[in-house]
Amino acid sequence: SKDTCKIVRVDLEKQYREGDLPRSWVSMPKDARGKEGLVHLVDLDSQTEEYKKVLAKFDKTMNPGQMNYTKIEKIQRVQNPMLYGQYRAKLRELEKQNPPGHKNEWFLWHGTQPATCQKVNIQGFNRSFAGQNATVYGRGVYFARDAKYSARDTYSPKDQNGHKYVYLVRVLIGEYTKGSGSMIVPPPKDPSKDTSILFDSVVDNPTDPQIFVVFHDANAYPEYLVVFS
Repeated sequence: SKDTCKIVRVDLEKQYREGDLPRSWVSMPKDARGKEGLVHLVDLDSQTEEYKKVLAKFDKTMNPGQMNYTKIEKIQRVQNPMLYGQYRAKLRELEKQNPPGHKNEWFLWHGTQPATCQKVNIQGFNRSFAGQNATVYGRGVYFARDAKYSARDTYSPKDQNGHKYVYLVRVLIGEYTKGSGSMIVPPPKDPSKDTSILFDSVVDNPTDPQIFVVFHDANAYPEYLVVFS
């Protein structure tokens, strides 16, 4: 008898769609051909816990006790399955290589120009944009602990309607060290042993970091877009 080989087709997209994507996500819209788009922006209802949770994070670091913005125009959830799948794969990688229990993932802020939002929603945070504002701690993508920093006009200029755009981002910070302007990748964790094992990110101040820089595009996922005036 002839040996037979059974071919089993594994739908990887479906696999991570069912296992890795947040339960809060809604179905991705399909076009006339039945094909899903790359990204779907969902306007959050202001009465939901999800909206209130994002707003609380925003208010907490926008200068507590001070009303330094007039109005939240909308908060949108960014649903990009491919981008999120890449991010989750990178998170699993960090969890394997870093000590058990280490805080690898942070929620940070990133202000952007209105015209850049669509690129971020589809492509994520591209390091090729590095240097548009500052490269004090390295030539990567910058994120802030506090929303008030990202909300500065330098990082989130107003559009023609006076609206500003700031992302609440999942960022893989992992193990970090102090950055410098000349860095294009993080430095080695222990140069005397293995120069190929690098820190995962760099920061402004390792003892109390407020500015974080990552050098790998998959290290950040733009989860929510906050539009305010």
